[in-house]
Formats: sequence, structure tokens, C-alpha cells
Amino acid sequence: MTGAARWRQRVGFVLAFAWLHALAVVPLHAPELYALAACEVPIDLLLVFAVAVVGAAAGWPRLAAAVGAGCLMLSAFSRLCEVVSALAFHKDFELVDIGQLWAIFLAWSDKAAVWERWLSLGVILVSVVCLAWLTARSLRAVTRGAAHAVVGCCWLVALQLVVLAALVCPQRPFSRSPLATFASVVADGVRGWLDPEARRAPLRDAVAAAARRMREVPHDLALLDGADVHVLVVESYGRVALRHPDLRARTTRLFAGLEEVLRDAGLAACSAALAPAVCGGRSGLAHAELLTGARVPSEQARELLMASDVVALPKRFRACGYETCEVQPGMPIHWPEGDAFYGFDRSIIQPELGYEGARYDFGAMPDQFALGRLLDRCVRPAKQPVFTMYVGVSSHAPWTAVPPFAPDWDLTSIDFAAEPAVRHDTYYLSILRDPAVVPAYATSLEYVLRASVGFATQAPRPSVVVVVGDHQPPIAGSLSPADPSHDVPVHVISSDPRLLQPLREAGFCDGLDVPAELEARPMAALAPLLLEAWSRGSAVEEQRR
Repeated sequence: MTGAARWRQRVGFVLAFAWLHALAVVPLHAPELYALAACEVPIDLLLVFAVAVVGAAAGWPRLAAAVGAGCLMLSAFSRLCEVVSALAFHKDFELVDIGQLWAIFLAWSDKAAVWERWLSLGVILVSVVCLAWLTARSLRAVTRGAAHAVVGCCWLVALQLVVLAALVCPQRPFSRSPLATFASVVADGVRGWLDPEARRAPLRDAVAAAARRMREVPHDLALLDGADVHVLVVESYGRVALRHPDLRARTTRLFAGLEEVLRDAGLAACSAALAPAVCGGRSGLAHAELLTGARVPSEQARELLMASDVVALPKRFRACGYETCEVQPGMPIHWPEGDAFYGFDRSIIQPELGYEGARYDFGAMPDQFALGRLLDRCVRPAKQPVFTMYVGVSSHAPWTAVPPFAPDWDLTSIDFAAEPAVRHDTYYLSILRDPAVVPAYATSLEYVLRASVGFATQAPRPSVVVVVGDHQPPIAGSLSPADPSHDVPVHVISSDPRLLQPLREAGFCDGLDVPAELEARPMAALAPLLLEAWSRGSAVEEQRR
């Protein structure tokens, strides 16, 4: 071998080892922390080297390198899933969470045409294959020569010495093994698949308890005296907006201005905090919990809930003579099973709202536009009291574009085809570590809260408007300081103080602000609380008497 060939081999060895080491330890959510992570001994990399060396010694170098590359990439994938689950959803990674990957891809490619989406998916798959090939080649380059007895023995002795040195080191610089964690997650998932009743039993008990609670709580709604009730769900409206130092001052100023708007319109508000079972996403589970009084931490829990005899909040209103309607600008197709279970007479989704303006990141249209459609199609023409639910979209990540707002609610004055009022340089893949996401989130949330309070001022009849966040935003755990709670604010607005008094007596505070010391109650407690607060024979009514 010539000198130039030896140098090429050495350089190739260094580059290959650097790639394998980076893949084994680099923090995928924050690569700038690589220098800190590199100080630890990556257990998974030692395991992969051992597999490659033993495989080469046994005469299967290609197969061993492929297996080792697969293990190392699985280790990196497991690390990424753990980080996203912890920072965005405030939970440990579970095997069923892999199903969220498709939902994440669809959200990321929301604006793309069908062919662009498939092209992107193809590029991702090809990139994964290329990375696997590069990792396998790098592993073979680093363990080259291990088929020879002397070289193989040297490799195994070196690996044992590294492990021994790490064991005797007082600081134990071993990194945690994502592969072992992933194996544990898979084993737990298999146990749940083999014995599903062990998982379902506590969930079924919780659903049965919710059914009893919703059945036993007073629910004639007579104290409403026919007032409309509107539930406005604000996407990603978490209590971090009231706690984080970079958000708190801005939210407080916003609340002061909105309270003045409410006073001018003859409306009052009281507020509290709720704690849904989910955080950072999976809004549908939070909506199920909000409407049924049952804690819904997973899709399995929602399936059991929808197969139960729980009487959801809209059904209770419908039984009391209300027309029930939901508007979901983020929903592209109807969900008749959900409408039947919850009790909605009418469902208006994205294609039926008639929006033809500029397309926004999630839900296509601005919240004020869709809320205007709710007023025009469900509220103003109604001949009987209405219960409506609106699921917002404009505060959904990544908070890139903020629509224009019409304070007088003359939506004809807005050119929806024009550019957004504000643009932020954020995108889905950066929100967990991009400092620009804080003002982007604040601006988007401000727009949605202005639209929600404005909707309350536009209600044509006596009404109660419940404005509630569905979950903390996915950035709550990655900000500094982090907010690890699941808490979300809830505001109840009405022109009739009599309808707010039961809530004040139950612990709600006057105004829109939610004091930091106010403890959050479970989100599942809100539906029975509202039924009891507005019905005859309730404990609250008896106490007032």
C-alpha cells in the first residue's frame, strides 16, 4: 500500500468514526450541545462496534455492519422520539406515539400539493436509506481488518478497556442507552397488545365514573333561561402564556384591553385554570375530555369513551331544547360518528365555510373569518337557543402568519386574499429550539383572544361564551424557564352576572387573568360544573338560597 493510500485510509477512518460518534451522541434537538454530549461514553456505539467486530470475525462483515448501522440509527430515532415526547407533550415516549409521525408529516406538508407531498415523502425515505448506507460503510471502514484474529482481539480488548475505565471512573461517564429504552418501550407495547384488558380496565372504570357523574349531576339548565352557550376552543392556549416572563407582561396588557372591550359591551368575565390529560398536541383527546367529563389520556381511552353510555355536554343541551352546532375550520371531512356521540345537530367543516383568501398554516382560514360564519349560519338565524362549539386554528403551531383583524367585525373591510398582517420566520421543525417562536406564539395568541372576545360582543342574544385552551403549546417544555404543567386557562363571559356567580363560588376569579396561585382543576371537571351551575336543584343554587 502506497503512502497516499495509507493517508486516505486514515482520513477515511477518522471521518467514519466522527460520523458514527456524532450519530451515537449528538443531541438531535440541539446539535450545538454536541461538545458536552461527546464527553460521555456512548454505550450504544460500543455495542455496535462489538456487533461489527464479532460479525467480521465470524466471516459476515457486511451483514454485521448492516445490523450495527440499523441499531445505531434506531438509537438516534429513539433519542429523537424521547426528546419530542418530553419537550412537546410532557410525557414519556410510548410505542403508540410512532403513529403520530404521519400526522406530523401531514402538518408539515399542509400547504403542499399532493405530488409535492409524495415527493417530500420519497426524499425523506431516500435520505434515510442513504444515511443507513453511509452508517454501514462507516462502520466497516472503522472496523476494517477485524476479520484477522489479531486485529479482532485487539478490538475486543480495546472495547473491554473502555468499559472498564468507564466503570472505575468516579463520575461514571456512560451515556444512557436509547436502544435499551426503546426495547423497554417495545416490550411494554407488546405486553399491552397481548393483554389489552390490563390497560383497558382502569380506563373503562374512569369512563364509567364519568358516565355516573354526568348522569347524576343536575342538568335541566333552567337557570340559563334560554341563553345561548358558545364554547370556543383556543388551540395551544396554555398557562405558559400567563407564566413565562417573556409572555406574561404582554398577556397582562392584552387582558387589560380586552376587559375594557367587555365593559363597554356590558359583559363581565370570570376565569380559572384547567388541567387536561394531554399536552402539546392531540387536541381531539382534550376536546373529548372537555365535553364528556372523562379523563382522556390516549386514543384507547377515547375509543372506550365513544363506545360507552356517557351523555356528552351537547346532548344535555339538546335534551333541554337547544340546537347544537359545531364549526371546525381545521376539519377537511365530516366525522358522523363523533357528531352522533357528542350530540351535534349540525357540523360545519373547512370546505363548507367558503373561504377563498390567503391560505394560513393550519385550518387554511383566520379564526375571525370562521367565527363570523358561525354567527351568520348558526347563531343569528336560530329560532331556538343554541349551543355551539368552535375549534380554533389560528394559534396552531408554527405561528408563522397572523391574519388581519377587524375590530368592528366588518369582515367585508378585510382583503383576505392579501398578505397576512404579520409574518414570523418560524416553521414546524424549529419551534422546539427557535427563540423567534416566543413572539410568534404571543402574536398569534393575541389575535385569537381578540377574535374570541370580539365574538362575545357580537352575540345577538343573551349568551354565555366559554373560551378555553385545549392544551399547552408544544414549546412550553423547551422554553427557559420551562412550564412542565398541563394547565390551560378558561374564561367564561356573559352579560348576565347571575350566570357567572355559581362559577365564582366554585373558585373562578373575576376578570380574564388567572392568578399564579390558583390551582388548576381537571379539565374533566368543567362539563359537570357547568351543568350544575346552570341547573335547578344544584348544590350551588341551594347554597345561594
